[in-house]
Amino acid sequence: MRRQLGTAISLIRRGNLHGLGRRIADRHRRSRVPFRPIEHDEWWARHALLSDRERLILGRRLVKAGDLIRVTVVVSVGRRDVADLPGLVGSLMDQVHVDWELVAYTDPSIPEASLRELDCGDSRVRRISMTATSLRPGMLPNRLLNDASGDWLMFLHPEDRLHEAALAAIALRAAADSRFTLVYTDDDLLDASGLHQNPNFKPPWNPDLVLAQGLVDHTFAIARQTLGDLGPPFASIRKLTMELALALAGSEVCHLPFPFCSRVRGPTRQSDQAEVEDLSTRLRRWHPGTTIERATDGSSLRIRWPVPDPAPRVSILIPTRDHGRLLERCIDSLLSITRYPDVELVLVDHDSRQRRARRIIDRISERPDSTVITHTGPFNYASMMNQAVEASTGDYLCLLNNDTEVIDPGWLTEMAGHLARDEVGIVGALLLFGDRTIQHAGVHPGLGGLMGHGHKHRRHGDHGYHGRLTVAHEVAAVTGACLGIRRTTWDLLGGMDQDHLGVAYNDVDLCLRARSAGYRVLFTPHAVLLHHESASRGPDEDPAHNDRLRGEIEVMQARWGSILEDDPAYSPNLDLDGGGFLTADHPRWTPPWAI
Repeated sequence: MRRQLGTAISLIRRGNLHGLGRRIADRHRRSRVPFRPIEHDEWWARHALLSDRERLILGRRLVKAGDLIRVTVVVSVGRRDVADLPGLVGSLMDQVHVDWELVAYTDPSIPEASLRELDCGDSRVRRISMTATSLRPGMLPNRLLNDASGDWLMFLHPEDRLHEAALAAIALRAAADSRFTLVYTDDDLLDASGLHQNPNFKPPWNPDLVLAQGLVDHTFAIARQTLGDLGPPFASIRKLTMELALALAGSEVCHLPFPFCSRVRGPTRQSDQAEVEDLSTRLRRWHPGTTIERATDGSSLRIRWPVPDPAPRVSILIPTRDHGRLLERCIDSLLSITRYPDVELVLVDHDSRQRRARRIIDRISERPDSTVITHTGPFNYASMMNQAVEASTGDYLCLLNNDTEVIDPGWLTEMAGHLARDEVGIVGALLLFGDRTIQHAGVHPGLGGLMGHGHKHRRHGDHGYHGRLTVAHEVAAVTGACLGIRRTTWDLLGGMDQDHLGVAYNDVDLCLRARSAGYRVLFTPHAVLLHHESASRGPDEDPAHNDRLRGEIEVMQARWGSILEDDPAYSPNLDLDGGGFLTADHPRWTPPWAI
């Protein structure tokens, strides 16, 4: 990140910001180690196939680490799963870390001859006959903790295949930090010809993604003690991972950003209605009033978080200057479309002179639920927002640009529901360009050379990378064009930095400070607005802005440094060019077998 920020500054000093992101990307492509998206089978051949020397290095590190954990791999085997057993058992036999056991719960109706893979004479492989009822996909037998001897447990399906270094990587991470009680990995699919396809390069621990997608479902190992502490047995892996998302802090979880588990291609199992209802019941034990329904991608779950009763007042804070047509569209759509019971408008006028704009501002000032204040001097967005908050009365605050347009009646209810959660500090919306392509779906540090918006220019309705555009989840930052925050959180953070970040990056800085204070910053695709980006202020590519922008970049670099690279929604296996979410040629993660 420091190198990327330095590149940005040097380009600014040369005079023109036009095409900054493109020019930084061009530099990456011309550099010694460029970032370029590649097909996954090519990526696998380049990064996943271990040489004899790499195996030796990994083995030496295991020896040096000393007393390592034993991993119990748990698998349920039904009649339809028998054909997949050789691949699973074979991948275990190939493990560099040899201290493991396989506990296979088998349907008693399976002929003995079909289970020869489990009768291989290796003492680490045990099979236990269980009734068919206990062998539904993902079932955890109640007697599991008695049957398993391992320090850690890993739940696999017969169609899973482990990379030869999978258990070694898990054991080394568990040994490196005793705080870890859960380790999860990336995964991919194996097609009929044996090629690796469709990688799911996951982000760091992201509880909202785990709740909505079961993000870690079949690619995690859990400490035996932690599983026992969760209390009663869990009927399915999906219910277990929900409890983990609710119970574990990020410091207890380690993500290994590598596809250590591959699954033979087949239909993706979706939660049936009974399981969805059961998950809803389980979630309400932690968060009363929540409901769950299927998301638009069919496999993810949308969680609706309730708004307190009575609904907290939301103060919508809108900065404006002239551009009466934009302001009128913003205000009219806000008042006519939004369905929320208690809204206050606070308009911050930056010396508007245009007749149409003045007419709209005067109209707003006459409303009993609205306030108009003035801002003088140079444009300073942060100062305008700080002024607006002081003039507002709402418990919740929503920063909203005057070049936005409301198209979704429930957008504010969705954001208020998330703001009612104690762990959430800030929430941002899905913003679309006028052509209904995506402008904002969360801010990712490093994307496009400095920081950028993921999934940019994809069509609205696109599910995004592994369903990311269908569910709310944690991100590094959201744009101030539509940003929700509780007043108490705003006051705790001290508002926006009007002295050093008056125009750019004040929203990102606010989000990073919220995260540093222990809050989550969320993006939700279920609050949708149009954003006619920067139409009222003008783009930052204007050379007149260069000195100011250079100073703001330097402030962000000095203030946050490497913290800017801490992105809870992005994988080091994904590139930093363009709209993101494509496989990077060179991963930004060092595997344990690296020379």
